[in-house]
Amino acid sequence: NNPIGQYLQVKLGTSHVSLRVVGVLDQVTMSKMSLDIADPNGSSFMPLSSLESSVLPEPVINLVIKPDSVDRIPAYHNIIKNMYQSSSSEYASISDVVQAAEKVRTDVNGIFLAGLIVGILSLINGGVGIMNIMLVSIMQRKKEIGLYKTFGYSKGLITMQFTAEALFISLLGAIAGVIVGIPLAGQISMLILKENLGADPFAVFVGFSFTVLIGLIFGIIPARRAAELDPVSSIKGT
Repeated sequence: NNPIGQYLQVKLGTSHVSLRVVGVLDQVTMSKMSLDIADPNGSSFMPLSSLESSVLPEPVINLVIKPDSVDRIPAYHNIIKNMYQSSSSEYASISDVVQAAEKVRTDVNGIFLAGLIVGILSLINGGVGIMNIMLVSIMQRKKEIGLYKTFGYSKGLITMQFTAEALFISLLGAIAGVIVGIPLAGQISMLILKENLGADPFAVFVGFSFTVLIGLIFGIIPARRAAELDPVSSIKGT
């Protein structure tokens, strides 16, 4: 049915107003409109005069000003303040998009820095954990290492073997971190932002790579210690 000319009952605040439909905008037209609304294709428009006479006790004016230079924003602030102060109208507030963006950027940078510090400390802690695991493993496998050397294993080969074991442990940790971390991050995002922002594939790749790299670096230390063990003392267990 053609809605043109029909009346709609619209709730505005605590009042119900009867409005007549005078036109319908299609999606193409509305998508090109420069309006600061979240969903232009699901919105209705009415004259400001109708809104003021129906609901508002006094006129309310909302101005959106786009200066040709960011440096002129303070001047526009002063002009608007002086305009309202020289009249009987009540001056409410001015929202500076640039200041708001700077505040958001500062907050995001602070959160990023805090997350970066926590992430680095967590990686170092994980690397130390892998190193301790490998050192305990070497102490328990002294006889095995001594036999390897007796059979002609070189220091490089023994170093590679224990480094590979450390790499395997770090890979398991990285995979477990991805499996647990992505859903957990989604839940935290839903809790705080009411929206699941999803996981950035690049961030996941970087985190995974650094986890493996840290495990590899901290695994080299015990691997080289294993390669330096004396075969005779190792077989004797001393």
